[in-house]
Amino acid sequence: GYSGMFSITTEVSPAPVTSYNISLHEGWNLISLPLIPDSNNITDVLAGVTGANVTQVWAYDPTLPGDPWLSHIPGVGGNLTTMEDGVGYWVVVNDEATLTVTGQCMPDPPATPPMYAVYDGWNLIGYKSIIIRDHDDYLLNVDGMYTVIWGYDEGWNLVFPSPPGTGMLTPGQGYWVWMTEDGTIVPTGF
Repeated sequence: GYSGMFSITTEVSPAPVTSYNISLHEGWNLISLPLIPDSNNITDVLAGVTGANVTQVWAYDPTLPGDPWLSHIPGVGGNLTTMEDGVGYWVVVNDEATLTVTGQCMPDPPATPPMYAVYDGWNLIGYKSIIIRDHDDYLLNVDGMYTVIWGYDEGWNLVFPSPPGTGMLTPGQGYWVWMTEDGTIVPTGF
């Protein structure tokens, strides 16, 4: 007789990341949401802060006529009402804190993957990823269209131009990018 051998293999995928912790230092922090938040209402997002109080949040929108700055003061209000992935924010806290962002890496199909418009001049961008990556990789769609990238983590950090292998983008951080023309960031490989 014939004795057949067979095996069953199962591929185990890691559970999707649904929360990410961002460390906040006392004072000014330049952050972004590495996940698409479950709720983008600014009060809901800031409810994820533990260990300190947020005293102000600022966003920069170069498409606004006149003043490009939007702000939110907890308990008072302001013209910044949402916090979105792909956008950078200045967040001021009165002590060391953690912001826990809850959400998902990608929208549920058939929604379009995230894309972020950037404009000629300064842009305050977010970094939509949960892994550290080279700026060239993340900004592939706008390659050659930016001349400088600054980060801020308890002090300014020049991300680009920089020696090869040092221009890394970090989850939870926001970045100032000088664009020489309008473009669209299309993140890949979360």
